[in-house]
Amino acid sequence: MAQSGRLDHFTGEPKVKPVCVLDYNKKMGAVDRADMITSFVDCARKKECMPDKDFRLRLVKEQIQEHPLPRRSTGG
Repeated sequence: MAQSGRLDHFTGEPKVKPVCVLDYNKKMGAVDRADMITSFVDCARKKECMPDKDFRLRLVKEQIQEHPLPRRSTGG
């Protein structure tokens, strides 16, 4: 367990999470975020909704445009 960098608002103590969760959250990319967002979206009428594949592709493109990933140096 490691500190997540956030405080519990009721106790004032630092929140702790498993290291694997902190590592995943640090490295989570746009596709993971898009999958998370689309899992909460449910269309009331199917014929008004765009196909799931098109929606996910559009959502990922928007995420990448809004939050570009920092470039990493190859160290070479």
